[in-house]
Amino acid sequence: MKEVVTEEINATTYRLERFWKVNITDTWEIKDVWTREKTSTAYAQVEENVKYTKLIFPVKGGQTWNGNAYNSEAELSYEYDSIHQPYTIENLSFDSTVIILQQDNVNAIEYQKAKEVFAKDIGLIYKSAKDLSINFFDITDINEGTELEMKLISHGN
Repeated sequence: MKEVVTEEINATTYRLERFWKVNITDTWEIKDVWTREKTSTAYAQVEENVKYTKLIFPVKGGQTWNGNAYNSEAELSYEYDSIHQPYTIENLSFDSTVIILQQDNVNAIEYQKAKEVFAKDIGLIYKSAKDLSINFFDITDINEGTELEMKLISHGN
């Protein structure tokens, strides 16, 4: 996956083109177009025509907000888990990041965890999401579900 900001729509909104390829030798093909909006109070992103509130400002530990405030989906409580901390992904190190917990629901039959990590002046550098139907708290005994992990491998800064 490759994301490129291609246009400033107005002072706060940007066009984001997302490309993908299956194999490293393939050519990049456009997958979809999203938009990002950054104001003095929030950072939001429109993904597949659904707007999510990714961050709120100012960034403060322990703050929570509804990630689905701008859409019709059920309320989803996001919270800052870690702020202004260094973070390393394989060979890339970042001085100041924030970790947002987007989902943390574990019980006898469900395992739902999601988080995103944003680096200062870079943007999203890591994302993980698991939504599994499990048997009696055992995350190795999965009935069905989805798992996603995305890591930054390079950036233009």
